[in-house]
Amino acid sequence: MKSLKLMLLTLFLLVLFPAACASADDTIYVQNNFKETVVHSSAKYDKSRLVYVDGFYGNKVRNVKVTSSNKSVATVKKSGTNLFKLMPKKAGSTKVTVTAVVNNKRVKVQGTFKVVNFQNPFTVLKVGGKGYASKVKSSNNYFTIRTSKSRIKLNYKLKSNWKLISSSAYGIDSLGSSGSAKVRNGSTYTLKKGENLMVYMSLKNKKNGVVITTWLDVRRR
Repeated sequence: MKSLKLMLLTLFLLVLFPAACASADDTIYVQNNFKETVVHSSAKYDKSRLVYVDGFYGNKVRNVKVTSSNKSVATVKKSGTNLFKLMPKKAGSTKVTVTAVVNNKRVKVQGTFKVVNFQNPFTVLKVGGKGYASKVKSSNNYFTIRTSKSRIKLNYKLKSNWKLISSSAYGIDSLGSSGSAKVRNGSTYTLKKGENLMVYMSLKNKKNGVVITTWLDVRRR
């Protein structure tokens, strides 16, 4: 019965929270003359990003080539006919050019990737009195927190150049979600045994536009 509940919960998370279950290659979609900003950090998530080139999928594509003008900032690697991998190396900018023959016509897609070093948006992030701010180390963070407490308090404080752009808190059991609410500093959540609390926070840097996401999966024992 316990394994069945776990399986149902996993399936529910895949539907409700696909980003939390995504691989390290979280896809970026680009068109010609694109301008994108990506994060460089030591975390696995930020070492490789998958880039989807609009207009290639579903067409007859051949002779695909992708280049980076500044390999010290980011390298690229072809990954299929409409995808390539971007590997950030350090802060800076690089122009990426993709050429291909699409439906017997020569096509060029190019743009700029700006790479910025990771910045932690939190000065405080506490769940049930335990600190997690120092563990936020990439542009996408996921923490599993196990507790025996029935009431969980969430506290957070952001650095001055960051803002919360979206958030949600869901109570989850083996049958699904018990509803959602926006995340607020100092909020207290009640959990029964076997229930989960899933907290999602999306934070944006006011200066460079980088978005950092954090997921807190609180599980009541």
